[in-house]
Amino acid sequence: MAPLRPLLFSCAALALTVGALAQSDEKGSCQAGDTTCLSSSSPPDTSSLLQQRSKSGSAPAAARQLATSSSDTAASSSGGSASSRASGSWWVQLGTKDEGGCGTDADIYAQLKGAGKATGWSGELSSQHEGNNFEKKDIAIYQVDCSSGNCPADDEIDEICLKLDSTLFSGSDWCPVKVRVFSKPGFKQLGHVPDFDVFSESGEICKQLSPAGSLPTATGNLVSHVAFWADFGLAEADKDSIVDQWPVNEALKTSVGGFSLYDAFEDFINQGHEPQAVFQLGDIGYLGGVPDRLPKVVSGLSTSSLAKVGADVQFPAIGNHDVNAPSGCSDLDLGACYYGIGATAGQSYETNGFGFEQWNQSWFETYPGLSGGKVVIPKSTGTVQWGAPFRYNIDMGGESRVYYIIGLAAGAYRTTWAPGQPDVAKPVSSELMKGDLKDDAPGNTIECDFLRDSLAHGESLGKTVFVYLTHDGPHPVTELFSKCDDVYKQLDVWLFGHEHWMDLSVPSFATVSKESGNGQAPVRFLLGNGGFDEGDFETVNFVAMQEYHDGDRVKLYFQAYDTCVSATNCPWGTMIPFVQLASCWRSCLDIEGGVNGRKALPSKEGYAFIYDAPLK
Repeated sequence: MAPLRPLLFSCAALALTVGALAQSDEKGSCQAGDTTCLSSSSPPDTSSLLQQRSKSGSAPAAARQLATSSSDTAASSSGGSASSRASGSWWVQLGTKDEGGCGTDADIYAQLKGAGKATGWSGELSSQHEGNNFEKKDIAIYQVDCSSGNCPADDEIDEICLKLDSTLFSGSDWCPVKVRVFSKPGFKQLGHVPDFDVFSESGEICKQLSPAGSLPTATGNLVSHVAFWADFGLAEADKDSIVDQWPVNEALKTSVGGFSLYDAFEDFINQGHEPQAVFQLGDIGYLGGVPDRLPKVVSGLSTSSLAKVGADVQFPAIGNHDVNAPSGCSDLDLGACYYGIGATAGQSYETNGFGFEQWNQSWFETYPGLSGGKVVIPKSTGTVQWGAPFRYNIDMGGESRVYYIIGLAAGAYRTTWAPGQPDVAKPVSSELMKGDLKDDAPGNTIECDFLRDSLAHGESLGKTVFVYLTHDGPHPVTELFSKCDDVYKQLDVWLFGHEHWMDLSVPSFATVSKESGNGQAPVRFLLGNGGFDEGDFETVNFVAMQEYHDGDRVKLYFQAYDTCVSATNCPWGTMIPFVQLASCWRSCLDIEGGVNGRKALPSKEGYAFIYDAPLK
């Protein structure tokens, strides 16, 4: 995760908290799902989280009721499939644009139409969730019930109508975004509205639904299949091993979204997927690499994969909270960041008997694949000798043309890590990834040397696609910040986490060719919403990639999967340092047919693309 900034570990005034949080509000230009432009790496407006949205610290009862309503049953039990007869209720997603003057306290209603039928108007939607529901950047799922007696079937719904009823003090302007309609309880997307009109006064607006997008069916021969997780905690069965310090304990233990990653991954396996490896892109359990807890990650993932992904095919990239769990090597780590779980108010401290050698050994003992045959250590052409778990390569072998380069952009503010830190363990600075090209941390140029050596070695093995894996990456994803752009532009795809939301540098469902690059070399994919809940994003996700060979082409199908869809308004609650984080995943929608109500659902926002490259 992004290291919790000094405000989270100090007793500074709330005004300072607002200022520090506002610095991370990197505005974007478009949303995933908009196939006409590039998205940008931008979380919900964190400054708005300081508004009081609720009165209790537990998941709202209305949200729990929404997820488990008894109105799931069909209106009619006679004849036809579920999609060809009227349902009892549907889910409707409504967001509010991140622009000044777009939020409203007015009453909002919805109804669905199709085939000359209509559901009838819903009740006032904000009554389904506690707190304000339609402030800028808010997003939530609402239930719309059949109240007319003549409702359309799922496959007949082609229109959504919204109604705003303002009062003297509510304000009237409202800018709906991310408007989507889903079946209930199966959560099949029935359509969306790419561009909804702005409400400037009370009234009704109806818009036709556009079909939900998807990747085309893969062609050719399936050669390899892998998955990527980032910024995640432990399975629910192991929650007692979560580090019991704020904010790690609250973000991972009180939020069920973190547990959903494991449950939905089991559902992913039940769907017939057989990943051959899982790459873990940093902040792995938020455990500081300690040997008595780190194995819980590996065993939990192996269990959720039904033993298909063993310890020998799980590969880590080091993140800032893998060095020190509570502090994340923040600016409050004066002098050095120490390994393990020892920290007080953001300042890490040394744990007796747990220096660099012991910490490094913990990774090799927990991840036997780091000493296995798939790991490649490229020949160094400089003075720094490469090695796992910091900077290494993975070759899946066989016919695969994909070469994985695991680097060390750890997202650490403090890049000096305790005594004994070798050069290979000096990370790219978080300042560089934010665009400070003058930053002179040694790891910035070390990473350039490592990438040159890795690319050369991969090419010598006949690889044609280079996938770069790190914990941190450029902010926003549409930028490229490095000390050697010519080298980075030889990479094909760059996946990373650190910030707790999802973003993609190319349009949803795009096909990007290696020859043209579509102006996006490398394609950048942010997937930091693996379960650490700070109220930044409405879903928990992982990403899967399938490599197909089709004639003389290699085609990589990247698909994000939603594992928790928030059942509360997102963000919900207030951010109060040392007391409470804003959240989105205190409650998840229960999805029919999943594991403990959690399914691996193709990203509702369209985070998916194809990378097309030569076979030779």
